[in-house]
Amino acid sequence: MNIEKRTKRVDEVRKSGFVPGVVYGKDFPSTSVQVPALEFTRAIQQYGTSKTFSIKLEGKKHIVYVREYQNVYMDHNAYSHFDLVKVSSTDTLQSNVALHFIGREVFSKSMLVFTSNLDEVEVEYHVGSGVSHLDVNVEELTEETAMYVKDLVLPKGIKVLNNPEQIVCALSQVAEVVEETDEDEQEGFVAEEKVEEEE
Repeated sequence: MNIEKRTKRVDEVRKSGFVPGVVYGKDFPSTSVQVPALEFTRAIQQYGTSKTFSIKLEGKKHIVYVREYQNVYMDHNAYSHFDLVKVSSTDTLQSNVALHFIGREVFSKSMLVFTSNLDEVEVEYHVGSGVSHLDVNVEELTEETAMYVKDLVLPKGIKVLNNPEQIVCALSQVAEVVEETDEDEQEGFVAEEKVEEEE
């Protein structure tokens, strides 16, 4: 991704179709930058906030990752600012990545309810091994067996830092609701009358 040093005010940068941001890191001074809005949107969609990628600034390449970003108010598909952190190829990084549950639709027509206890996990990885999310296949999940952190299938180079015994997701039975019929209500009414007569 090509980025440029920012010399104008952030409101002027945004009006011209760019997203303002900052790049910083170890032995790298904090630098105000800007990138075309469309290009930054593609980077977020592809790398998220955990995968590292290359940028080119003033003719030099750097490895970075998106530490954080802000969305435009009332428009979550547009961005108002970002932070990039420069890293080296030997660094070890930590980040939270989302869990994408695959196959949960198989339970939609059953008497089982799918419940996720975790929506994301904290992972550790070397530069170049990051992922934007983790796919979790739950098609084989049963009511008797919950899925734990230790059961997650991880890509090479990814280590989960959460407690291995923490529950990720589980199934439970739908509680049946017994509706009162008109006959039940009538029987109850008659029973009340008899109690009053006895008194």
